[in-house]
Amino acid sequence: MWLSKVRSAAEASGRAVRVPQDLDALRTLIAEGVADRVLVDLHHPRIDPLAAIAAAKEADGVRVVAYGSHVDVERLQAALQAGADAAMPNSEMQRRLPAIVGG
Repeated sequence: MWLSKVRSAAEASGRAVRVPQDLDALRTLIAEGVADRVLVDLHHPRIDPLAAIAAAKEADGVRVVAYGSHVDVERLQAALQAGADAAMPNSEMQRRLPAIVGG
């Protein structure tokens, strides 16, 4: 569900979406200059979200926005401590998605 919403918002702003399957793929996209912002699902089943945040923040100029359950305040705080530029509940992410993806 999230991926389709992100893709729709990105397409509306003329941007493309890439979905890396692991940390190495994420690092490659960033190193190639393909990714200037990274959206991190704090409940992703395959990629450690805090490691993804740290990997994304290794490069200058990459904006990281993390999102997750509103009741998981500890994980949202951990995302900020790991270097995310913003960490927000899913509902806020959905509301702000066009600005986050397109801005």
